[in-house]
Amino acid sequence: MFFYSQKPEPPLLPALLYDVPLKVTPTLSQWTAVTHDEVEKMIGSALNKTCQLDPVPTWLVKDVGQLLSPFITLLFNKSLASGIFPSDFKHAVVHPLLKKNGLGVSDPKNFRPVSNLSFLSKVLERLYREDFRPI
Repeated sequence: MFFYSQKPEPPLLPALLYDVPLKVTPTLSQWTAVTHDEVEKMIGSALNKTCQLDPVPTWLVKDVGQLLSPFITLLFNKSLASGIFPSDFKHAVVHPLLKKNGLGVSDPKNFRPVSNLSFLSKVLERLYREDFRPI
């Protein structure tokens, strides 16, 4: 009973930890719903790069983009409305890439990581960037 009655005091923090200027950025309440046309345009303009994480090849998604766009639009708008980026879109396949030709391949410092994301996560990210451009 003694331990339940005593609550630890919160640590005292300085009033100002960092002098960071305030920058006004768009909030989720300032976005406009994504349209079928925007999604079709993004899908159509995307490169034909397929990742191992994609359930179907990118060229197939592009070929049937008009059929899939209502469902993809719904998914993207739900993501924007909830403020949640789908967890499956957060995965990537990471490959090491040599920084410069001629560097020794035996030294790990000569490589940089390259992340390959799923096709739909790249499309959603592009739509996010377009909606949340600085004012």
